[in-house]
Amino acid sequence: MKKFFAIFGVILILSMLGCGSNISEIKVEKAVPKTKNYQAGFNKVWSALIAALSEKESIKVSEKDAGIIVTEFRTVEGKELSLISTSFLGSTYKYSYTINLKKLSKGSSSVAVNVKLSREQIFVMKREESNEAVESYLRQELYKRIQSHL
Repeated sequence: MKKFFAIFGVILILSMLGCGSNISEIKVEKAVPKTKNYQAGFNKVWSALIAALSEKESIKVSEKDAGIIVTEFRTVEGKELSLISTSFLGSTYKYSYTINLKKLSKGSSSVAVNVKLSREQIFVMKREESNEAVESYLRQELYKRIQSHL
């Protein structure tokens, strides 16, 4: 019986340690729009997009003529939880961008950013999930990087 309580206690402690995620500290005051307009031409914004994405993401698909870029999945904030943490209710979130760049009028362009989130747990494995706060945060960070390259 003592052995049972000891094992139960260890499992309980480990599960409490693993209840976090790599997105628990992300806070966004308001939703960030999925589309942002830039006062720059298509080619200039395309170059800024490639430069901004190259800072953190790996580009999977890049079709300039169609204005489409898709990135590989990457861990949010580069924070991967340990195997023990994800074993007991903890989650590691990864994301991928699908970006559509469109020429508006002469000298302006529109960037539409779709964020796909994937939640990973050791027992549940992977599943797509929606979290508007995290998606907004990721769009906001990308928009800032794009702007810094214009």
